[in-house]
Amino acid sequence: MQNRYYTQPDGSVVIQDAVTGKVTVTNPPARLSAAPAEGFIGRARQGLTSGLQRTGLSPYMARRTSEGILGRPFARPQSELPFLETLGVANATPMVAGSLMAGEALTQAAQGNRGAALGNAALSILDIAGSGAGLKAAYRNARQSPELVDIPQTPEGRKYFQGILADAQDSQGPLGSQVSVYEPEAYKGMSMTASPNADAGYAISPEGEIVSLVKSKDSKMKGFAGKALKRAKDDGGVFLNAFDTELTNLYGKAGFKPVSRVGFDEEMFRSEIGDEAVDEFMKANARFNEGRPDLVFMVRDPEFTPRAMSGQGGQKAEYDEAYDILLREMKRLGYND
Repeated sequence: MQNRYYTQPDGSVVIQDAVTGKVTVTNPPARLSAAPAEGFIGRARQGLTSGLQRTGLSPYMARRTSEGILGRPFARPQSELPFLETLGVANATPMVAGSLMAGEALTQAAQGNRGAALGNAALSILDIAGSGAGLKAAYRNARQSPELVDIPQTPEGRKYFQGILADAQDSQGPLGSQVSVYEPEAYKGMSMTASPNADAGYAISPEGEIVSLVKSKDSKMKGFAGKALKRAKDDGGVFLNAFDTELTNLYGKAGFKPVSRVGFDEEMFRSEIGDEAVDEFMKANARFNEGRPDLVFMVRDPEFTPRAMSGQGGQKAEYDEAYDILLREMKRLGYND
């Protein structure tokens, strides 16, 4: 049970104890009104920004987050944190106003510490509102960088994340077929990371497989793949598979060594994505084994010299055997003991 709070027309606050029913009336400062002055909002925004930084968020992310929560428009037409808007936190101003009359926020407001009051109220929203707990964890895990953000593991988060990947994949045309994008629930249990502009992303499975790494063709973000693979290293991403196109060059340069490969299965590919898509894929990749690139399993090997690896390395085998070769190499490297 929770205490109940009522704001009266004169600005006083009625607090009713949930257990005893006792009623207390508190008179907050006059400036605590339904329509606070911009100076008040500015101090509140500063208080929230400081509170978010204390949770480990970078100054950049803390400022952008507080602006989103407290209603100040973002500086650009497309915000740096569109996933906040999609999940509803950026529209939480009415909830923040209501929460101002609760707990520590109320005490601080009565003492005149208005910035800290609203900051605490907004932080409480992150804990109690919908997917708020997950978003708070995402903020804390932002790693002091405005370039990559973690998407919370909630049904809404997975749906939004999958939409980012699907849009990015579609933008790549035939080359998008090189990347597998799954249904939202397939990402349950995976770490999900995206660009702040929601135009690129990737996921890592609990086993350490990096999947669905894709960037929109229209993205202006430079070096996304390199940044993603570096971040993935810290998050336990140790293996992946890719068609033997420019992708194996990209991953080879990032320290992934080819360990096995499977021949291009045109019949299965056509059954999965259709004849027209396969024809376009083969045409776009004509310089790689005449449009029939192998599928290559690669593992992060500290002893491997990073370099372009298209058309090189990896024992050729049927799929099951190729995967077993990968598992044995991962065990040798100490990844799956």
